[in-house]
Parts: sequence; structure tokens; C-alpha cells
Amino acid sequence: MVIINATSLGLKQGDLCPIELEEFDPSCKVYDMIYNPAVTKLLLQAKHRKMRHANGLSMLVHQAARALELWTHESVSVSAMYRGVRA
Repeated sequence: MVIINATSLGLKQGDLCPIELEEFDPSCKVYDMIYNPAVTKLLLQAKHRKMRHANGLSMLVHQAARALELWTHESVSVSAMYRGVRA
């Protein structure tokens, strides 16, 4: 099972967590589409419950790379995009 946060909850420091994870099996995976902040309350919960988890940075980078490929008709390095977004 994958739990995905596709809401804006977590963007602001005072936001509530969109869902409490204690009822879910630790084998569940958690994906928070928010990438800034890199660690949201939801991802902290997942980490404490030892669930596999990730933020939305991968989605941002892959969407940007694909859009740039479509726009320029050139191959785009996803690893270069990651380096750029982290710089």
C-alpha cells in the first residue's frame, strides 16, 4: 500500500498533518508530494514508524526534465536536474 499526500498540508510550519499513520502497517510506503520543506510532519511520522518514505522532489525533477525534453526536443539529464535543484 502507498499513502500519498496530494494536498497542500505541510507547506507551512503550522499545518496539521494530513493523516495519522499509527493505524497503518509499517510496510506501507508514504509519498508526500511536498518538496519544500523537505521533511514534513507526515514524513517525520513515517520515519518514526520505519516506513519507506519520500518527498515530492523526485516528481518535480522528473516532470521538469520531461517538459524540457518535449520543449527542446533534446535529451535531458535527470541527474543534472537534481544537481541544479539542490544547488
